[in-house]
Amino acid sequence: MQKLLVCGLSLLFHLTISNTLPVEYNIDEHFQATASWPTKVLYLYVSLLAARPKYYFAWTLADAINNAAGFGFRGYDRNGEARWDLISNLRIRQIEMSTSFKMFLDNWNIQTALWLKRVCYERASLSPTIQTFILSAIWHGVYPGYYLTFLTAVVMTLAARAVSIQSW
Repeated sequence: MQKLLVCGLSLLFHLTISNTLPVEYNIDEHFQATASWPTKVLYLYVSLLAARPKYYFAWTLADAINNAAGFGFRGYDRNGEARWDLISNLRIRQIEMSTSFKMFLDNWNIQTALWLKRVCYERASLSPTIQTFILSAIWHGVYPGYYLTFLTAVVMTLAARAVSIQSW
């Protein structure tokens, strides 16, 4: 029931907020010509934030359907509560409260990330991070935005690793 409640709230949020802040407005010619650079960046951030609940809805619904079919049971927690998150694809609270890019990625599209880790990252002998993000970009389709996003993710991931190594 909790997952169905999350589905309903996510869908309601997406349908109300995304109509007010459509992502497509980012490429509107008038907006591009008249808005300041900080306004464009702020609107991009907020409109993409408002677009995420559609993914929350779809993945949580899929999770609930799998649970109803008996899949996803991972045992009981310390309090004796059943855990039904074995095949979950996202952790919304951790996504929204993430303090790093890695934390975001670890909680977003979890099963696909695990698949990419097994299929590509653990098997690559040369630059596994780069190869994995390129495979993910190819998997998403032939759209320049995906390649820009995933190649930027490579840089962010490698930079974050370098900073964390230096801080030790």
